Amino acid sequence: MKILNQRLSLFLLAILDLFLITSCKKDKLLNELEVFKGKYTWQYTMYREHWWSTTTLTRPASNSNYTAEIEFNNEGRIIFYINGQEIHKTGYSIENQETSNNGKTIWIKVDPIKENSKNLDLNDDVDFTITNDTLTVDNFPGTSYDEELFGTHYFTRNQ
Repeated sequence: MKILNQRLSLFLLAILDLFLITSCKKDKLLNELEVFKGKYTWQYTMYREHWWSTTTLTRPASNSNYTAEIEFNNEGRIIFYINGQEIHKTGYSIENQETSNNGKTIWIKVDPIKENSKNLDLNDDVDFTITNDTLTVDNFPGTSYDEELFGTHYFTRNQ
């Protein structure tokens, strides 16, 4: 009887966890924000060697020993990949957004529901900017995954 009660308790706990995970507040990309939907591959990073430097340097993604991708899916989730393997998946809420360049550039600040996982440590807020098919982000794969890499990371939409 004790084993049956333990199994029932575990089953109910699993159902509760599933409910909590699927019921978290998350935004979906609607209207003008639909342009973010899709999967993007890291191409290069622009950075300054020192904070006081006025010279911007470019580091190709091919100089790293890994590849990085970001996906905004239809279910209101952002998925982060390293070497083609999913390392983090989270819902999010959109905290702020701006449109510029006659609607060609859109910036969003998102608050990820799940900031940390075994392989990734996101900031409280993550900024994404899209212009045409180029997505920029400051903290992936940089400081959130590879502490040696800093700057603005440029991703292009997969075809």
